[in-house]
Amino acid sequence: MSRSIIACACLLSFCALCATARAQPNPPSGDWQLTLQGDYMYGAIDGYVQVPSGGEPGTSSSKRPTFSELGIDNASIYEVRFQAAWRDEQFYGSGQFTRVSGSATLDQQLTTHGVTFPAGSQLSSDITLDWYEFGYRHRFTFGPDDRGRDQFTLLPSIGVAIFNFDYSTHATAGASASRSYIKLTPQLGIELDWRPSNGPFWLALELEGSPPISPPLPLLYVEKLTANYQLLHGRYGDLTIFAGIAFEQMFFEDNQTVPNKTRADIGPAGIFGLSFSF
Repeated sequence: MSRSIIACACLLSFCALCATARAQPNPPSGDWQLTLQGDYMYGAIDGYVQVPSGGEPGTSSSKRPTFSELGIDNASIYEVRFQAAWRDEQFYGSGQFTRVSGSATLDQQLTTHGVTFPAGSQLSSDITLDWYEFGYRHRFTFGPDDRGRDQFTLLPSIGVAIFNFDYSTHATAGASASRSYIKLTPQLGIELDWRPSNGPFWLALELEGSPPISPPLPLLYVEKLTANYQLLHGRYGDLTIFAGIAFEQMFFEDNQTVPNKTRADIGPAGIFGLSFSF
């Protein structure tokens, strides 16, 4: 996660310098543009959910249960995004839906949210790690020149994310435990696009992260590299297809005596999606 913070800080600094020195806006075909995007991501997931009861000692095993011991090794993630752009100013909202489930037999005793499950218990578990985001970003465009050389675009962003956590597990014997919470956190990001010869194909690198500030807030990080191709460019809109690789990290720890503590590392994950602009 520290690498994400450093990368975001470096790219944001570079963006500011470039913008001051020689940024030139890309003339839009119209003042307003709306974009709808949907994508699917699938990859490995690792981590744990530590869920005490009232922060009291003895009500949760340390850094357990892990996703692995709950029978959860992979995650399917769906994301939808809406963006409204006026020239180079862009306002966006998105929702990412991560729902994972699994069944497994405990190798050792587990205490979670004040409930103790002995070794050998058969558990069925469901975990939600959704987050929703709203924000603003500005487009800086460099090139192409009269010779049709490559075009580069920088899009720094600032926004707020809402982290929606829900956890439930139950044993075949009947015992169960559950916990849910919703937390807000600020987000900073940067996207760098490279469009060779200003053609229909381009590469996009996206980095996004939460600044580590107090009081304890969720930390959400995204690293994504995609190849994009504009399938259609017409009077009524543009259709783009994209695919690539992504990584995500989610972490939350509050300040109770025994804290609620959630960690999820996703990736490498394949990503595929479509976007339509009009």
